[in-house]
Amino acid sequence: MQSTGKLTAWVFVLTFLAIIGFAAGGLVGGGAGSEAAVAAGIGAIGGAGEVVPGMLALVACAAVLSGVMFLSRIEQQDRRWLLTLCFAAMLLRAVVALAIYYGPLDRNLLAEDQPGYDLWPTLLTRYWEGSIARPESLFTQPAVSRIGYYTFVAMQYATFGFSPLVPRMFNCLAGALCVILAYRIALLIFSSREARVAAIWTALFPSLILWSALNIRDIWLTVSILAVVWSALVLRERLSLGPVVTILLGLAWMQYTRSYLVPVMVMVILATLVVTRTDRLAPSLLALGLFMLLLVFLNDRLGFSNTALEFTDLDRIQYHREKMGSSFNNQKSGYMGNVDITNPLILALFLPVGVAYFLFSPFPWQLTGVRPLMTLPEMVVWYWTIPFVWLAMRQALRDRTRKRLGLLLPVVIITLAYAVSSANVGAAYRHRSQVIVLFLVFASAGFVQRQDMRERRRAAQNEARVRLEIPRRAMSR
Repeated sequence: MQSTGKLTAWVFVLTFLAIIGFAAGGLVGGGAGSEAAVAAGIGAIGGAGEVVPGMLALVACAAVLSGVMFLSRIEQQDRRWLLTLCFAAMLLRAVVALAIYYGPLDRNLLAEDQPGYDLWPTLLTRYWEGSIARPESLFTQPAVSRIGYYTFVAMQYATFGFSPLVPRMFNCLAGALCVILAYRIALLIFSSREARVAAIWTALFPSLILWSALNIRDIWLTVSILAVVWSALVLRERLSLGPVVTILLGLAWMQYTRSYLVPVMVMVILATLVVTRTDRLAPSLLALGLFMLLLVFLNDRLGFSNTALEFTDLDRIQYHREKMGSSFNNQKSGYMGNVDITNPLILALFLPVGVAYFLFSPFPWQLTGVRPLMTLPEMVVWYWTIPFVWLAMRQALRDRTRKRLGLLLPVVIITLAYAVSSANVGAAYRHRSQVIVLFLVFASAGFVQRQDMRERRRAAQNEARVRLEIPRRAMSR
Protein backbone atom coordinates (compact mmCIF):
# COMPACT_ATOMS: atom_id res chain seq x y z
CA MET A 1 0.00 0.00 0.00
CA GLN A 2 2.85 2.40 0.81
CA SER A 3 4.54 1.71 -2.53
CA THR A 4 1.25 2.31 -4.35
CA GLY A 5 0.80 5.60 -2.50
CA LYS A 6 4.34 6.71 -3.38
CA LEU A 7 3.77 5.78 -7.02
CA THR A 8 0.53 7.77 -7.11
CA ALA A 9 2.26 10.76 -5.53
CA TRP A 10 5.01 10.65 -8.16
CA VAL A 11 2.41 10.43 -10.93
CA PHE A 12 0.69 13.56 -9.58
CA VAL A 13 4.00 15.43 -9.26
CA LEU A 14 5.12 14.58 -12.79
CA THR A 15 1.70 15.39 -14.23
CA PHE A 16 1.56 18.79 -12.52
CA LEU A 17 5.10 19.53 -13.71
CA ALA A 18 4.05 18.70 -17.26
CA ILE A 19 0.98 20.93 -16.99
CA ILE A 20 3.06 23.79 -15.56
CA GLY A 21 5.62 23.30 -18.33
CA PHE A 22 3.05 23.50 -21.11
CA ALA A 23 1.31 26.43 -19.42
CA ALA A 24 4.61 28.28 -19.08
CA GLY A 25 5.28 27.63 -22.74
CA GLY A 26 1.92 29.15 -23.57
CA LEU A 27 2.63 32.18 -21.39
CA VAL A 28 6.11 32.78 -22.79
CA GLY A 29 5.41 31.89 -26.38
CA GLY A 30 2.10 33.66 -26.45
CA GLY A 31 0.77 31.19 -28.99
CA ALA A 32 -1.13 31.95 -32.13
CA GLY A 33 -4.43 32.06 -30.33
CA SER A 34 -7.55 30.29 -31.44
CA GLU A 35 -8.56 30.32 -35.10
CA ALA A 36 -12.08 30.85 -33.79
CA ALA A 37 -11.02 33.96 -31.90
CA VAL A 38 -9.38 35.42 -35.01
CA ALA A 39 -12.40 34.55 -37.14
CA ALA A 40 -14.76 36.11 -34.59
CA GLY A 41 -12.83 39.36 -34.70
CA ILE A 42 -11.40 39.31 -31.18
CA GLY A 43 -7.82 38.78 -32.25
CA ALA A 44 -5.28 36.22 -31.17
CA ILE A 45 -5.59 35.45 -27.49
CA GLY A 46 -2.34 33.77 -26.49
CA GLY A 47 -0.32 34.38 -23.36
CA ALA A 48 -1.95 34.79 -19.97
CA GLY A 49 -5.33 35.52 -21.53
CA GLU A 50 -5.29 32.01 -22.89
CA VAL A 51 -3.54 30.00 -20.17
CA VAL A 52 -5.00 31.50 -16.97
CA PRO A 53 -8.68 30.81 -17.85
CA GLY A 54 -7.71 27.28 -18.84
CA MET A 55 -6.03 26.62 -15.52
CA LEU A 56 -8.95 28.12 -13.62
CA ALA A 57 -11.26 25.84 -15.56
CA LEU A 58 -9.10 22.85 -14.62
CA VAL A 59 -9.38 23.79 -10.94
CA ALA A 60 -13.16 24.13 -11.29
CA CYS A 61 -13.31 20.72 -12.97
CA ALA A 62 -11.35 19.21 -10.08
CA ALA A 63 -13.91 20.69 -7.66
CA VAL A 64 -16.80 19.29 -9.71
CA LEU A 65 -15.16 15.87 -9.80
CA SER A 66 -14.68 15.92 -6.02
CA GLY A 67 -18.33 16.87 -5.56
CA VAL A 68 -19.53 14.05 -7.80
CA MET A 69 -17.48 11.54 -5.85
CA PHE A 70 -18.68 12.96 -2.52
CA LEU A 71 -22.31 12.52 -3.57
CA SER A 72 -21.81 9.04 -5.00
CA ARG A 73 -22.94 6.03 -3.01
CA ILE A 74 -19.66 4.15 -3.18
CA GLU A 75 -17.94 2.49 -0.26
CA GLN A 76 -15.39 4.70 1.45
CA GLN A 77 -12.35 2.58 0.57
CA ASP A 78 -13.29 2.27 -3.09
CA ARG A 79 -14.28 5.94 -3.20
CA ARG A 80 -10.79 7.08 -2.25
CA TRP A 81 -9.21 4.73 -4.77
CA LEU A 82 -11.62 5.77 -7.52
CA LEU A 83 -11.18 9.49 -6.79
CA THR A 84 -7.39 9.10 -7.07
CA LEU A 85 -7.79 7.27 -10.38
CA CYS A 86 -10.22 9.89 -11.71
CA PHE A 87 -7.90 12.76 -10.80
CA ALA A 88 -5.03 10.95 -12.51
CA ALA A 89 -7.20 10.36 -15.59
CA MET A 90 -8.27 14.00 -15.76
CA LEU A 91 -4.74 15.32 -15.31
CA LEU A 92 -3.40 12.89 -17.91
CA ARG A 93 -5.97 14.19 -20.38
CA ALA A 94 -5.05 17.77 -19.49
CA VAL A 95 -1.41 17.04 -20.33
CA VAL A 96 -2.43 15.50 -23.66
CA ALA A 97 -4.72 18.46 -24.41
CA LEU A 98 -1.93 20.96 -23.74
CA ALA A 99 0.55 18.88 -25.74
CA ILE A 100 -1.76 18.79 -28.74
CA TYR A 101 -2.62 22.47 -28.51
CA TYR A 102 0.90 23.80 -27.99
CA GLY A 103 2.77 20.98 -29.75
CA PRO A 104 4.49 21.21 -33.13
CA LEU A 105 1.82 19.23 -35.02
CA ASP A 106 -1.40 20.64 -36.42
CA ARG A 107 -3.81 20.80 -33.47
CA ASN A 108 -6.69 19.90 -35.82
CA LEU A 109 -4.96 16.93 -37.40
CA LEU A 110 -7.05 14.37 -35.54
CA ALA A 111 -10.36 16.28 -35.74
CA GLU A 112 -10.72 18.53 -38.75
CA ASP A 113 -14.08 19.83 -37.52
CA GLN A 114 -12.54 21.14 -34.29
CA PRO A 115 -12.25 24.81 -35.45
CA GLY A 116 -16.03 24.97 -35.75
CA TYR A 117 -16.38 23.96 -32.12
CA ASP A 118 -14.16 26.94 -31.24
CA LEU A 119 -15.83 29.39 -33.61
CA TRP A 120 -19.57 28.96 -33.06
CA PRO A 121 -19.52 29.15 -29.22
CA THR A 122 -17.39 32.30 -29.51
CA LEU A 123 -19.97 33.91 -31.78
CA LEU A 124 -22.79 32.78 -29.49
CA THR A 125 -21.09 34.33 -26.43
CA ARG A 126 -20.53 37.57 -28.29
CA TYR A 127 -24.20 37.59 -29.28
CA TRP A 128 -25.21 37.15 -25.62
CA GLU A 129 -22.97 40.10 -24.70
CA GLY A 130 -24.58 42.23 -27.41
CA SER A 131 -21.30 42.70 -29.27
CA ILE A 132 -22.53 41.23 -32.55
CA ALA A 133 -25.83 40.65 -34.29
CA ARG A 134 -27.66 37.35 -34.04
CA PRO A 135 -25.62 34.76 -36.01
CA GLU A 136 -28.44 33.34 -38.14
CA SER A 137 -26.30 30.56 -39.60
CA LEU A 138 -25.86 29.15 -36.08
CA PHE A 139 -29.57 28.40 -35.89
CA THR A 140 -29.81 26.61 -39.25
CA GLN A 141 -28.50 23.24 -40.36
CA PRO A 142 -25.94 21.85 -39.90
CA ALA A 143 -24.84 24.08 -37.00
CA VAL A 144 -28.16 23.88 -35.14
CA SER A 145 -27.80 20.09 -34.80
CA ARG A 146 -24.89 20.80 -32.42
CA ILE A 147 -26.44 23.76 -30.63
CA GLY A 148 -26.41 21.91 -27.31
CA TYR A 149 -22.63 21.58 -27.26
CA TYR A 150 -22.13 25.09 -28.67
CA THR A 151 -24.27 26.51 -25.85
CA PHE A 152 -22.36 24.49 -23.26
CA VAL A 153 -19.01 25.82 -24.49
CA ALA A 154 -20.39 29.35 -24.78
CA MET A 155 -21.41 29.18 -21.12
CA GLN A 156 -17.84 28.17 -20.27
CA TYR A 157 -16.48 31.14 -22.25
CA ALA A 158 -18.92 33.48 -20.49
CA THR A 159 -17.74 32.19 -17.10
CA PHE A 160 -13.98 31.80 -17.54
CA GLY A 161 -13.14 33.92 -20.59
CA PHE A 162 -12.41 33.37 -24.27
CA SER A 163 -9.71 30.74 -24.02
CA PRO A 164 -9.71 27.65 -26.27
CA LEU A 165 -8.18 25.75 -23.36
CA VAL A 166 -11.36 26.07 -21.28
CA PRO A 167 -13.58 23.61 -23.20
CA ARG A 168 -10.66 21.21 -23.48
CA MET A 169 -10.28 21.17 -19.71
CA PHE A 170 -14.00 20.52 -19.29
CA ASN A 171 -13.74 17.66 -21.77
CA CYS A 172 -10.97 16.25 -19.59
CA LEU A 173 -13.55 16.27 -16.79
CA ALA A 174 -15.89 14.30 -19.06
CA GLY A 175 -13.15 11.70 -19.51
CA ALA A 176 -12.91 11.32 -15.74
CA LEU A 177 -16.70 11.00 -15.47
CA CYS A 178 -16.50 8.10 -17.95
CA VAL A 179 -14.21 6.35 -15.48
CA ILE A 180 -16.78 6.73 -12.69
CA LEU A 181 -19.62 5.48 -14.89
CA ALA A 182 -17.58 2.51 -16.09
CA TYR A 183 -16.89 1.59 -12.48
CA ARG A 184 -20.54 1.92 -11.44
CA ILE A 185 -21.89 -0.08 -14.38
CA ALA A 186 -19.37 -2.88 -13.84
CA LEU A 187 -20.08 -2.88 -10.10
CA LEU A 188 -23.81 -3.11 -10.72
CA ILE A 189 -23.52 -5.98 -13.24
CA PHE A 190 -20.51 -7.89 -11.89
CA SER A 191 -18.42 -7.18 -8.78
CA SER A 192 -15.81 -4.79 -7.41
CA ARG A 193 -12.96 -6.71 -9.08
CA GLU A 194 -14.42 -6.21 -12.53
CA ALA A 195 -15.35 -2.62 -11.63
CA ARG A 196 -11.75 -1.72 -10.77
CA VAL A 197 -10.40 -3.28 -13.96
CA ALA A 198 -13.03 -1.50 -16.07
CA ALA A 199 -12.24 1.84 -14.41
CA ILE A 200 -8.49 1.48 -14.98
CA TRP A 201 -8.91 0.47 -18.61
CA THR A 202 -11.32 3.36 -19.22
CA ALA A 203 -8.86 5.79 -17.66
CA LEU A 204 -6.01 4.62 -19.88
CA PHE A 205 -7.69 3.67 -23.16
CA PRO A 206 -6.04 5.78 -25.90
CA SER A 207 -9.07 6.97 -27.89
CA LEU A 208 -10.94 7.91 -24.74
CA ILE A 209 -7.94 10.03 -23.76
CA LEU A 210 -7.72 11.58 -27.22
CA TRP A 211 -11.37 12.57 -27.67
CA SER A 212 -11.49 14.07 -24.18
CA ALA A 213 -8.40 16.18 -24.92
CA LEU A 214 -9.97 17.94 -27.93
CA ASN A 215 -12.75 20.48 -28.22
CA ILE A 216 -15.38 18.21 -29.80
CA ARG A 217 -18.76 16.96 -28.61
CA ASP A 218 -18.05 13.20 -28.73
CA ILE A 219 -16.79 12.67 -25.19
CA TRP A 220 -19.89 14.29 -23.66
CA LEU A 221 -22.06 12.05 -25.85
CA THR A 222 -20.15 9.11 -24.39
CA VAL A 223 -20.91 10.39 -20.89
CA SER A 224 -24.60 10.78 -21.71
CA ILE A 225 -24.84 7.29 -23.23
CA LEU A 226 -23.17 5.74 -20.19
CA ALA A 227 -25.35 7.75 -17.81
CA VAL A 228 -28.55 6.70 -19.60
CA VAL A 229 -27.52 3.02 -19.68
CA TRP A 230 -26.54 3.05 -16.00
CA SER A 231 -29.76 4.85 -15.01
CA ALA A 232 -31.87 2.36 -16.98
CA LEU A 233 -30.10 -0.53 -15.24
CA VAL A 234 -30.75 1.05 -11.83
CA LEU A 235 -34.35 1.88 -12.73
CA ARG A 236 -35.00 -1.72 -13.70
CA GLU A 237 -34.04 -2.81 -10.17
CA ARG A 238 -35.99 -0.14 -8.30
CA LEU A 239 -38.14 2.88 -9.11
CA SER A 240 -36.30 6.06 -8.24
CA LEU A 241 -36.53 9.69 -9.25
CA GLY A 242 -32.79 10.18 -9.79
CA PRO A 243 -32.41 7.71 -12.69
CA VAL A 244 -35.56 9.07 -14.34
CA VAL A 245 -34.21 12.62 -14.24
CA THR A 246 -30.83 11.45 -15.52
CA ILE A 247 -32.45 9.64 -18.46
CA LEU A 248 -34.54 12.68 -19.39
CA LEU A 249 -31.55 15.01 -19.17
CA GLY A 250 -29.43 12.60 -21.20
CA LEU A 251 -32.04 12.36 -23.95
CA ALA A 252 -32.47 16.15 -23.98
CA TRP A 253 -28.71 16.61 -24.34
CA MET A 254 -28.59 14.14 -27.25
CA GLN A 255 -31.56 15.85 -28.95
CA TYR A 256 -29.58 19.09 -29.19
CA THR A 257 -26.16 17.55 -29.75
CA ARG A 258 -26.67 14.45 -31.95
CA SER A 259 -30.40 14.03 -32.40
CA TYR A 260 -30.39 10.69 -34.24
CA LEU A 261 -29.10 9.04 -31.06
CA VAL A 262 -32.39 9.76 -29.27
CA PRO A 263 -34.47 6.95 -30.83
CA VAL A 264 -31.51 4.60 -30.52
CA MET A 265 -31.30 5.29 -26.79
CA VAL A 266 -35.09 5.00 -26.46
CA MET A 267 -34.76 1.46 -27.78
CA VAL A 268 -31.87 0.88 -25.38
CA ILE A 269 -34.02 2.00 -22.46
CA LEU A 270 -36.93 -0.19 -23.55
CA ALA A 271 -34.63 -3.17 -24.01
CA THR A 272 -33.23 -2.67 -20.53
CA LEU A 273 -36.51 -2.04 -18.75
CA VAL A 274 -38.80 -4.43 -20.63
CA VAL A 275 -36.93 -7.14 -22.52
CA THR A 276 -34.53 -8.16 -19.76
CA ARG A 277 -37.16 -8.22 -17.03
CA THR A 278 -38.66 -11.46 -18.31
CA ASP A 279 -37.25 -14.93 -18.80
CA ARG A 280 -39.09 -15.20 -22.13
CA LEU A 281 -36.49 -13.42 -24.25
CA ALA A 282 -37.82 -14.20 -27.75
CA PRO A 283 -41.30 -12.63 -27.33
CA SER A 284 -39.75 -9.56 -25.73
CA LEU A 285 -37.30 -9.14 -28.62
CA LEU A 286 -40.21 -9.51 -31.04
CA ALA A 287 -42.06 -6.75 -29.22
CA LEU A 288 -38.97 -4.53 -29.43
CA GLY A 289 -38.75 -5.24 -33.17
CA LEU A 290 -42.39 -4.26 -33.63
CA PHE A 291 -41.69 -1.02 -31.78
CA MET A 292 -38.81 -0.30 -34.19
CA LEU A 293 -41.16 -0.89 -37.14
CA LEU A 294 -43.61 1.54 -35.56
CA LEU A 295 -40.90 4.18 -35.44
CA VAL A 296 -40.14 3.61 -39.12
CA PHE A 297 -43.85 3.92 -39.97
CA LEU A 298 -44.22 7.14 -38.00
CA ASN A 299 -41.22 8.59 -39.78
CA ASP A 300 -41.91 7.45 -43.34
CA ARG A 301 -45.71 7.76 -43.44
CA LEU A 302 -46.61 10.47 -40.99
CA GLY A 303 -43.43 12.56 -41.05
CA PHE A 304 -43.10 12.31 -37.27
CA SER A 305 -39.95 14.00 -35.95
CA ASN A 306 -37.81 13.64 -39.07
CA THR A 307 -34.68 14.91 -37.36
CA ALA A 308 -34.85 12.62 -34.35
CA LEU A 309 -35.89 9.57 -36.37
CA GLU A 310 -33.34 10.14 -39.10
CA PHE A 311 -31.73 6.76 -38.54
CA THR A 312 -35.00 4.96 -39.39
CA ASP A 313 -35.12 6.50 -42.88
CA LEU A 314 -32.95 4.16 -44.96
CA ASP A 315 -32.96 6.53 -47.94
CA ARG A 316 -31.53 9.31 -45.80
CA ILE A 317 -28.99 6.96 -44.21
CA GLN A 318 -27.96 5.80 -47.67
CA TYR A 319 -27.49 9.42 -48.77
CA HIS A 320 -25.25 10.16 -45.79
CA ARG A 321 -23.29 6.93 -46.30
CA GLU A 322 -22.60 7.75 -49.94
CA LYS A 323 -21.52 11.25 -48.98
CA MET A 324 -19.35 9.93 -46.14
CA GLY A 325 -17.75 7.17 -48.20
CA SER A 326 -17.03 9.03 -51.44
CA SER A 327 -16.36 12.65 -50.51
CA PHE A 328 -13.06 14.12 -51.64
CA ASN A 329 -11.53 14.27 -48.18
CA ASN A 330 -12.53 10.71 -47.33
CA GLN A 331 -11.62 8.83 -50.51
CA LYS A 332 -8.85 6.88 -48.80
CA SER A 333 -10.86 6.04 -45.69
CA GLY A 334 -14.33 5.47 -47.16
CA TYR A 335 -15.71 1.96 -47.41
CA MET A 336 -18.77 0.46 -49.09
CA GLY A 337 -20.60 3.77 -49.30
CA ASN A 338 -22.22 2.69 -52.58
CA VAL A 339 -23.90 -0.39 -51.05
CA ASP A 340 -27.66 0.09 -51.39
CA ILE A 341 -28.88 -0.59 -47.86
CA THR A 342 -32.42 0.48 -48.81
CA ASN A 343 -32.81 -3.08 -50.10
CA PRO A 344 -33.60 -5.24 -47.01
CA LEU A 345 -31.73 -8.26 -48.39
CA ILE A 346 -28.61 -6.24 -49.17
CA LEU A 347 -28.88 -4.59 -45.74
CA ALA A 348 -28.96 -8.02 -44.07
CA LEU A 349 -25.90 -9.12 -46.07
CA PHE A 350 -24.06 -5.86 -45.37
CA LEU A 351 -24.73 -5.85 -41.63
CA PRO A 352 -21.95 -8.31 -40.58
CA VAL A 353 -19.46 -6.42 -42.74
CA GLY A 354 -20.60 -3.10 -41.32
CA VAL A 355 -20.24 -4.41 -37.77
CA ALA A 356 -16.73 -5.67 -38.55
CA TYR A 357 -15.70 -2.28 -39.94
CA PHE A 358 -17.24 -0.42 -37.02
CA LEU A 359 -15.59 -2.58 -34.37
CA PHE A 360 -12.20 -3.41 -35.92
CA SER A 361 -11.23 -0.68 -38.39
CA PRO A 362 -8.75 0.61 -39.25
CA PHE A 363 -7.48 -2.78 -40.35
CA PRO A 364 -3.72 -3.35 -40.74
CA TRP A 365 -3.88 -2.85 -44.53
CA GLN A 366 -5.55 0.53 -44.00
CA LEU A 367 -2.68 1.99 -41.95
CA THR A 368 -1.28 3.95 -44.89
CA GLY A 369 -1.25 7.54 -43.62
CA VAL A 370 -0.15 9.52 -40.59
CA ARG A 371 -3.53 9.55 -38.88
CA PRO A 372 -4.26 5.82 -39.37
CA LEU A 373 -0.78 4.97 -38.07
CA MET A 374 -1.46 6.98 -34.92
CA THR A 375 -4.27 4.54 -34.08
CA LEU A 376 -1.93 1.52 -34.14
CA PRO A 377 -1.19 1.41 -30.36
CA GLU A 378 -4.88 1.50 -29.54
CA MET A 379 -5.80 -1.12 -32.14
CA VAL A 380 -3.24 -3.50 -30.63
CA VAL A 381 -4.79 -3.00 -27.17
CA TRP A 382 -8.33 -3.20 -28.56
CA TYR A 383 -7.62 -6.48 -30.42
CA TRP A 384 -6.06 -7.85 -27.22
CA THR A 385 -9.30 -7.22 -25.29
CA ILE A 386 -11.59 -8.86 -27.88
CA PRO A 387 -11.16 -12.44 -26.52
CA PHE A 388 -12.13 -11.17 -23.06
CA VAL A 389 -15.19 -9.40 -24.50
CA TRP A 390 -16.24 -12.58 -26.30
CA LEU A 391 -15.72 -14.70 -23.18
CA ALA A 392 -17.93 -12.45 -21.03
CA MET A 393 -20.64 -11.99 -23.67
CA ARG A 394 -20.81 -15.74 -24.34
CA GLN A 395 -21.18 -16.34 -20.61
CA ALA A 396 -23.97 -13.74 -20.47
CA LEU A 397 -25.84 -15.51 -23.28
CA ARG A 398 -25.39 -18.86 -21.56
CA ASP A 399 -26.50 -17.70 -18.12
CA ARG A 400 -29.19 -15.32 -19.40
CA THR A 401 -29.07 -13.40 -16.16
CA ARG A 402 -31.18 -10.27 -16.36
CA LYS A 403 -28.42 -7.92 -15.26
CA ARG A 404 -25.92 -9.08 -17.87
CA LEU A 405 -28.50 -9.18 -20.66
CA GLY A 406 -29.52 -5.70 -19.56
CA LEU A 407 -26.03 -4.53 -20.49
CA LEU A 408 -25.56 -6.77 -23.53
CA LEU A 409 -28.64 -5.54 -25.41
CA PRO A 410 -27.67 -1.83 -25.25
CA VAL A 411 -24.23 -2.69 -26.60
CA VAL A 412 -25.77 -4.63 -29.49
CA ILE A 413 -28.35 -1.93 -30.32
CA ILE A 414 -25.87 0.98 -30.35
CA THR A 415 -23.31 -1.06 -32.31
CA LEU A 416 -25.84 -2.03 -34.98
CA ALA A 417 -27.08 1.55 -35.30
CA TYR A 418 -23.59 2.92 -35.91
CA ALA A 419 -22.57 -0.04 -38.10
CA VAL A 420 -25.44 0.64 -40.50
CA SER A 421 -24.86 4.40 -40.69
CA SER A 422 -21.03 4.44 -40.98
CA ALA A 423 -19.09 4.36 -44.25
CA ASN A 424 -15.82 5.96 -43.23
CA VAL A 425 -12.99 4.50 -41.17
CA GLY A 426 -12.30 7.75 -39.33
CA ALA A 427 -15.97 8.24 -38.44
CA ALA A 428 -16.29 4.62 -37.31
CA TYR A 429 -13.19 4.96 -35.13
CA ARG A 430 -14.54 8.17 -33.61
CA HIS A 431 -18.07 6.84 -33.04
CA ARG A 432 -16.77 3.60 -31.57
CA SER A 433 -15.49 5.54 -28.57
CA GLN A 434 -19.10 6.24 -27.58
CA VAL A 435 -19.78 2.56 -26.94
CA ILE A 436 -16.30 1.24 -26.24
CA VAL A 437 -16.60 1.78 -22.48
CA LEU A 438 -19.45 -0.74 -22.40
CA PHE A 439 -17.26 -3.18 -24.29
CA LEU A 440 -14.49 -2.56 -21.75
CA VAL A 441 -16.91 -3.47 -18.95
CA PHE A 442 -17.45 -6.85 -20.60
CA ALA A 443 -13.72 -7.14 -21.28
CA SER A 444 -12.98 -6.61 -17.59
CA ALA A 445 -15.40 -9.41 -16.73
CA GLY A 446 -13.76 -11.72 -19.24
CA PHE A 447 -10.31 -10.77 -17.95
CA VAL A 448 -11.26 -11.57 -14.35
CA GLN A 449 -12.93 -14.81 -15.48
CA ARG A 450 -9.75 -15.83 -17.33
CA GLN A 451 -7.68 -15.06 -14.23
CA ASP A 452 -9.98 -17.19 -12.08
CA MET A 453 -9.72 -20.05 -14.58
CA ARG A 454 -5.93 -19.87 -14.47
CA GLU A 455 -5.91 -19.81 -10.67
CA ARG A 456 -8.20 -22.83 -10.51
CA ARG A 457 -5.99 -24.66 -13.00
CA ARG A 458 -2.87 -23.88 -10.99
CA ALA A 459 -4.58 -24.96 -7.78
CA ALA A 460 -5.63 -28.25 -9.43
CA GLN A 461 -2.10 -28.82 -10.69
CA ASN A 462 -0.63 -28.12 -7.26
CA GLU A 463 -3.14 -30.47 -5.63
CA ALA A 464 -2.32 -33.22 -8.13
CA ARG A 465 1.39 -32.68 -7.54
CA VAL A 466 0.90 -33.00 -3.76
CA ARG A 467 -1.06 -36.23 -4.22
CA LEU A 468 1.78 -37.70 -6.25
CA GLU A 469 4.41 -36.64 -3.73
CA ILE A 470 2.66 -38.29 -0.75
CA PRO A 471 3.08 -41.90 -2.04
CA ARG A 472 6.68 -41.16 -3.06
CA ARG A 473 7.54 -39.95 0.45
CA ALA A 474 5.86 -43.00 1.96
CA MET A 475 7.86 -45.35 -0.31
CA SER A 476 11.12 -43.57 0.47
CA ARG A 477 10.52 -44.24 4.17
